[in-house]
Amino acid sequence: MAEYVRQQGTFIVASAGNAALNLNGPQMNLPGGAPGITNVGATGIRPDPQFPQPDAFDMLTYYSNYGAAITLAAPGGDCGLPESCDPATRPSNFLGYTILSASVAPNATCAATESCEVGYAFAIGTSMAAPHVSGVAGLVRDQNPNKSPYQVEAILKQTAESLGNRQLFGHGMVNAYQAATQP
Repeated sequence: MAEYVRQQGTFIVASAGNAALNLNGPQMNLPGGAPGITNVGATGIRPDPQFPQPDAFDMLTYYSNYGAAITLAAPGGDCGLPESCDPATRPSNFLGYTILSASVAPNATCAATESCEVGYAFAIGTSMAAPHVSGVAGLVRDQNPNKSPYQVEAILKQTAESLGNRQLFGHGMVNAYQAATQP
């Protein structure tokens, strides 16, 4: 089904999942592992949550699924800890390691009336990483409206910044400037 949608001109991006699963072998995550879908894993930045910084590097987050099914990586946040987001041990500046995202904070009143206000919240997850890739794909399509989804994915892969291990990061970190300036 995803391949059919892609053939019709739609570029599909999915979160790889937050179970720290190795997606090699018989395991498959859906929808991201299905043919025709760009599957996004999540990274965290070290040593500090600011960018740019000298000697900065990205690492796979403790929760991100990984393996050959990962197409690209993008910032997903991780609270500054390599193994959890435990409130008892996370650093005081942990919010700097997270991703600010649009959020709906439902309460009983708005859920009953379907009029929940949209706001912002700090969060972590591959669901924070996938919108980075979607946004860059949108920039590529804006610059090149006649590019097919196959061509957009090729551009994203070719312009991604290599992070080393393809089993962890796929083709690498999505690079908005490089991708959007491709002819």
